[in-house]
Amino acid sequence: MQLCECFCAGMVDCFIRIPREQGFMSYWRGNLTNVIRYFPTQALNFAFKDTYKKIFLEGIDKKEHFFKHFLGNLAAGGAAGATSLCVVYPLDYARTRLAVDIGKAGGSDREFKGLKDCLVKTFKSDGLIGLYRGFNVSVQGIIIYRAAYFGLFDTSKLLLSGDDSLRSDIVPHGHSTSANDDAVWFVEVRSDVQKHIRLLEKDLKDGRCLCILQGCFLKHTERHWLCSGSGFLR
Repeated sequence: MQLCECFCAGMVDCFIRIPREQGFMSYWRGNLTNVIRYFPTQALNFAFKDTYKKIFLEGIDKKEHFFKHFLGNLAAGGAAGATSLCVVYPLDYARTRLAVDIGKAGGSDREFKGLKDCLVKTFKSDGLIGLYRGFNVSVQGIIIYRAAYFGLFDTSKLLLSGDDSLRSDIVPHGHSTSANDDAVWFVEVRSDVQKHIRLLEKDLKDGRCLCILQGCFLKHTERHWLCSGSGFLR
């Protein structure tokens, strides 16, 4: 719904219109790319987090200097998210481009045939910088998101179980993970919408989109994009 060609009245209307206008398989358009992107993203996030924790938390006693330990967890999470994004962002770019490459139900007039075709065409037309369009907005969002996600999670493990290792009790981990997921979602959603609009800025034919971290302002067009207030929660 964030990037639909025309305004949808809601989730139900969106579910009805997609198969009718684009074909049933459009529900999963770009999903394979998302699956390919997801595994290395998570692996890199956790690997880099452990590396950065050794750097930021070296010599800091988590009981005597709790606040410093908390800030170190935030820094490690944010740095891990930013480093991982540098590696996998072209896949995130391709996922969004494939998802909005609508065409007709048969798919014969779509711009891209698949992941490889999307990456190759983008690289030929815009160079390497084209594969990182919207990165500046995305990296700001991911630093805040991963800092909150890992920072709150590791700190809550320490508070609930007295141990921030993976061997501590699973029940406190489950509660802290659920609470952290809910909290950081509100942090991420605004930046996510900004990122997608900025990523597709080149393809907006009817107006110009200017996106910054604090807000997204879109010149009035016939599409009536919602880029403030509740529009970020689409």
